[in-house]
Amino acid sequence: MADQLMRGRKGAWGHARQSEEGRKLVLGGLPPGKDAALYVMDSGGVRLCQAGRIGEGGGVSLTGPEEGTLFLACDGEVYAWEPGASPEETYLRACAALKRTPKKAAPKEKPQPEKPTEPPANQPAPEPYALRPPSGEKAVTELPELIWPKGREELREYFEALPPFAPFYIPGWRFVRVPSPLPGRAYCALGRYIRNDRVARIAYAVPGTPQRPPAALPGYRYHQGYWVMEQQAERPEPARIREK
Repeated sequence: MADQLMRGRKGAWGHARQSEEGRKLVLGGLPPGKDAALYVMDSGGVRLCQAGRIGEGGGVSLTGPEEGTLFLACDGEVYAWEPGASPEETYLRACAALKRTPKKAAPKEKPQPEKPTEPPANQPAPEPYALRPPSGEKAVTELPELIWPKGREELREYFEALPPFAPFYIPGWRFVRVPSPLPGRAYCALGRYIRNDRVARIAYAVPGTPQRPPAALPGYRYHQGYWVMEQQAERPEPARIREK
């Protein structure tokens, strides 16, 4: 098996090589002396494979299983990951998976008895309020549930947790600001386009200038201050070999 190059950020680099124990990762460009953790994402979710201390030269070697997508985290951030079919999406999936990993619970404090409070003297009466008149629009609870294609479900978390972001005007699209996998870029924009209550297209937008792209970005085009890649949300199934 040929070496699999890893994608990295903040100067991280490395590769994965098949060994008797599984896939051995050799990584460099990491924060010296910090603790690193290797995770794998597969159909069962995300789990910790191995942890180790980064050397003084910024290198570490860890081993993961043969199946699944590997990524390395340090200080609560994803530093390196297997690119897969879409390096940007794999990075965002790894960030979302890292947030879901269980953390040590803080010790519970004993509840303190509440002290009775007395209303302040000469408190003014509350001002009257009025409700909005009823409208013919559907309530939020009655709106149809948005359908995400298989393999894109983890991107849903960003749109549910982050406020809308408008890097440029494109009718029908909604963007949010997410962490950037590229060095020197604090963020990138993740967009979705809905058709018939289903996410139909996905877009990634990285800020930059037309004269100098922020990195080698195959498939991207320049648009209003951003390098943008747009793709179908529904991934085509791989062709199957028919038995004769």
